[in-house]
Amino acid sequence: MRSATTFVDCKASHDAFNTKPFAVRHSTLITIFHHFTRLSSNIFDYFASFRKRLKVQKSFESRKSPGAMRFSTVTACLTACLAPAAALSVLNGKAPELTISDDLKIPGDSPLEFCPGDHAADLIKIDRVDLSPNPPKAGQELLIKAKGSVKQKIEEGAYVLLTVKYGLIRLISTKADLCEQIGNVDLKCPVEKGEVEVTKSVDLPAEIPSGKYTVLADVFTADDVQITCLTATVTFSRSSKGFFGSDL
Repeated sequence: MRSATTFVDCKASHDAFNTKPFAVRHSTLITIFHHFTRLSSNIFDYFASFRKRLKVQKSFESRKSPGAMRFSTVTACLTACLAPAAALSVLNGKAPELTISDDLKIPGDSPLEFCPGDHAADLIKIDRVDLSPNPPKAGQELLIKAKGSVKQKIEEGAYVLLTVKYGLIRLISTKADLCEQIGNVDLKCPVEKGEVEVTKSVDLPAEIPSGKYTVLADVFTADDVQITCLTATVTFSRSSKGFFGSDL
């Protein structure tokens, strides 16, 4: 009964529409077509944006050129804690905008900072991190020097929660083995208690997509005791070149 009623209602509406003057019908159809066009445009824009997001993500995940600094090195430098600036400061293409708090900034010539919060109980004390050149130059070698101390021996099973964002797009969100990663900066587990100095050079690729990058590494022991937490935000102009090396 409901379907029959609906059919009658629709037919009545159709007949009523046809009785209107041609100009009114024409105007109504144009209005409907206009709204349909806007809706189609919005849908197209959404899928275009989604496609671009997938393209960016694929570009970052699949780049494996031998001459480029790979993301494993980025993770390693972050999670090594004493030489984390490579993971963040290599993002300094051309005088980028940096978001750094004076209270949280790690001493030295680098853009690295601690995550907000109390770091008195951290298992690593970072005295200084320096980059040469700073900002790094695209296509050139970057030298990282870091000095600090380990308050408690760090053993196998330590891990890092790593997040990398490009604007609002989350490119990386992963849990990585700390001991595996620090091998890329010439350290190995167990990391004994005491003073530690690290010197590492990396070759930077020539290009980087413009935009805002946010990196965060939260590092823990196997028993879930926080070792440290590091972060930075960098904004590139369209003319900037640097770490990620890919055209969008």
